[in-house]
Amino acid sequence: MTKTKLATAAAVSLALAGASGVATAEITGIPAEAQLGPMVLHDPAVPGNIETYIALTVPNNVGTDTVLNLAAPNVLANGAVQQTNFDPRIHWVLYDENSKKVQDGICEVSPGDTVMWTTDVAVQAVQLQQQTTLGTIDKPASVCGPSNPKRFGYVVFQTFTGADGLAADFAFWADGAIVDNSGFLTANVPALGAIPMLGMADGADPAPASATGNGDPTIANSVINNGVIGNGVASDPVKYAPILAGVRMNDSDAAQEYVYLESPIQGILAGFGQSLHVFWFDRNDPNRIASVDLWDDQEEFCSFNIPVPRELNLWMYNKQVGPLAPNTPAAWANVAGGFNDPNRGLTDVIAAVQPDFLFGYNSGNYCLPAFWNANPNGFGFPGAIGGYANYELAEINDPQPVLGLVNSAAAAFTWQESVVVGAASWSSHAMNDLGKM
Repeated sequence: MTKTKLATAAAVSLALAGASGVATAEITGIPAEAQLGPMVLHDPAVPGNIETYIALTVPNNVGTDTVLNLAAPNVLANGAVQQTNFDPRIHWVLYDENSKKVQDGICEVSPGDTVMWTTDVAVQAVQLQQQTTLGTIDKPASVCGPSNPKRFGYVVFQTFTGADGLAADFAFWADGAIVDNSGFLTANVPALGAIPMLGMADGADPAPASATGNGDPTIANSVINNGVIGNGVASDPVKYAPILAGVRMNDSDAAQEYVYLESPIQGILAGFGQSLHVFWFDRNDPNRIASVDLWDDQEEFCSFNIPVPRELNLWMYNKQVGPLAPNTPAAWANVAGGFNDPNRGLTDVIAAVQPDFLFGYNSGNYCLPAFWNANPNGFGFPGAIGGYANYELAEINDPQPVLGLVNSAAAAFTWQESVVVGAASWSSHAMNDLGKM
């Protein structure tokens, strides 16, 4: 088998590693009363370079099933429904990687139809031109989205009624992807990577809602808004957590336990392809650390730590960036190059694209498990195909959950780079969730 074919097979096997008997960290593809897009990427310097596209679909009919009953408990309170009588608007709020609001807006929807939310302002402009030219400006727009997105962020979608603090009046589902035409994230362009869209229940918020929200998210009401309830004005969500569809970050008791996640990394025989590990949390924590055990394919491991302080964190394995000098301007071009790095480069993508003003940025290296290099101890074999990172994260118990009600959740997923020339894509899959211990 050629090295190219071996690398292809290795990338596929790594994408499927650990799938048997292990629960993945997300439930995707379900209609729900609200949706979380845990990663939004954009390049403000060059339109079209890096853009996010999320399709929002309102099904005509929603039947009952175990997961659907939990994702849309208000809509399905009386059983299966035909969705015809509802406020035909989805309210969205875009936040940056540190939970700071960027922009909010409305997507107009219709039963049985799809609307595209995107950071691509060129696509938004084409939609407006079509409506103006065809004289259909009075019809629902098929494209919506922010006018000035940031480089990194995430987005929360709710029904307009849910954003008014009331129980959601319809269910919708979402499907997201990011297109990289820049070559900054991957050597092959254009490249496409999927975003797991996580459904949430959105019940009536306790009255009166306050500036910080009234109550914490639960599986039955995972989005808490801060406006006057039922006054016909959408407000921003202030607390939200994909407790049904995501990684539950506590188990509703006061004990301080740990959450364990696993995700693959590509080794020498997979061409040291890049592995992007994405973590989204429902809150920032400047002291949050992930303890990592890195295992090779011969069951040897080494250990290190990484900081994950933001609400959105992106760590790229096998990528080296820097050194970037102090006062280096923020730009996606900062992470160009450094592909398929045999020196175990490990890059905090957000910190590299937006370097610290005083200190700049320089990638570190992950540790070296025994069989990772090509010829450990002179045995002369060709090295590891790959391995995986096992992450240990402390439970989030502040505020302490009410006994029996989980109040915190995260999203965790991986993009694996194709190392085959001309294969311009990323395989995307949820991290494996090993539960709370």
